[in-house]
Amino acid sequence: MLVLEGTAGEGMELLHPACFSPQVRDLLEHAHESFCANVAPDLSAALGAPLQLTVSGLEEQPLAEALASLRRPSVQVVLSMRPGSAPLLVAIEEGALRRFVLHLLGGRGDEQLGGQTALTQLELTLAHRLVSLLADRLSDAWQALLEVSLTLEAVELREERIHLGSPTETVLSISIDVLEQDSVTSLVVVVPHRAMEQALPRPAAPEPAEAEPLRAALASMDVEVRAELPAVELPLEQVLALRPGDVVRLGSRASEGVVLVADGVAVHRALPGRSGDRRAARVVGRLEAR
Repeated sequence: MLVLEGTAGEGMELLHPACFSPQVRDLLEHAHESFCANVAPDLSAALGAPLQLTVSGLEEQPLAEALASLRRPSVQVVLSMRPGSAPLLVAIEEGALRRFVLHLLGGRGDEQLGGQTALTQLELTLAHRLVSLLADRLSDAWQALLEVSLTLEAVELREERIHLGSPTETVLSISIDVLEQDSVTSLVVVVPHRAMEQALPRPAAPEPAEAEPLRAALASMDVEVRAELPAVELPLEQVLALRPGDVVRLGSRASEGVVLVADGVAVHRALPGRSGDRRAARVVGRLEAR
């Protein structure tokens, strides 16, 4: 955690609030472990080569950081969600996809297919079939646990054509290792938080007779409220070199202000200021419920 002592934003934690609850993370991890178990035999049979897929990690981060951390070159697969409208991204290392296509053409996975040259039309057709298989099995896993289906929308070799949302939107990156003989490659599923908002059912509201006692009981509870600035990552050397008067550029415009977080949940946008001789924040808008 990095806290800067200074003027504006003094003592504010430079962290963005967690959006994916532990329950949602566990649900997504289980769904993708099921995907790995189901798709590995199908891929192995199609390629004529044994493959293993394992979930190797989950990381919550802004979309821009998630995209920047993807291995390159990679093939970008966009999936749409039904019901819902938020897209998902599956990034597959291009080298892995080339080896898979080579298997389909009767070659060995350790041979080279085209190097850095563009795939031929035949190779693109075979690659699209493999991607379709991955999309179908991923949809099966989501349907089983979330009652949501995924549909293949686009396969792009140029990532600049992909638009998932705002660069600052929080996503969960689910890394999957693909083990083939002595090689390990990866694919990454990028899940925007708004996709989970659309996928997960909202809890039913209590009946009016039950709501009032519950509201009264909750109203007397103390809740910690704090103002947070966007996160920023700096090399340790640069952090140790900070001196009074140094300026640290954060991940948002000054006009966007701060976020008020109540008990770990982002609830309002606000502008920092003063109330008498105390620091304060003026609420300017409510954030959509997570």
